[in-house]
Amino acid sequence: MAAKPPQLRPWGLKECAVLTLIFVVSAVITVPVVTGIYFLATFLDRQFPDTVFTVAITGVTGLDLARDVDLPTTPPAGVDYSSSPTRAPTAALSPVFNLTFQIDNTRNAYHDACVPGLSRADVSYGGAFIASGSVPPLCAGERRSDRVAARASGENVAVPRFLRDQLAVGDASVDVKVIMPTYCQYGSCGGAVLSCKPKIGGGTSPACRLDYL
Repeated sequence: MAAKPPQLRPWGLKECAVLTLIFVVSAVITVPVVTGIYFLATFLDRQFPDTVFTVAITGVTGLDLARDVDLPTTPPAGVDYSSSPTRAPTAALSPVFNLTFQIDNTRNAYHDACVPGLSRADVSYGGAFIASGSVPPLCAGERRSDRVAARASGENVAVPRFLRDQLAVGDASVDVKVIMPTYCQYGSCGGAVLSCKPKIGGGTSPACRLDYL
């Protein structure tokens, strides 16, 4: 007489509970580890980037306080601009910034680095908007470096006089943000912003910070 095949015993509550516990413990361990690895990789990528973006201001017009606006040389009676700069008169200017963006990809042997089309550069100082303009597409291949010129301008931009005085000195650092709608890296694409701080007449800026949207 042939032996009967072994009968599979259906799982009971105990077995289901054990399996559920194993799954929960695995998830509790795996999720923090994966999250930690992701944030560590992001931190290291920002601290020691393979690709370095910089910007330089190669020329600027429209910030000469005496030449470009007609403001009173002396404050009205009873008003002290030095002690209350926010009350100083505000004038409309039309500044123009000539910018040079550079991608240093010489330490990267795995992929190109690009500033995509439809990117925009916004220039501000002390939180006040000054100028804006489009940035031409730019790509640096593996272990290469490249640059592109761009122009940002503002028309009838109102800037408080105390900020104008600081800008007119000629060595102020401005904020340049490059908004990139489709920045691609490591096979994934999405919006990103480059935050740069070039100095007027100060050559190339420190490395720009890259933030993903």
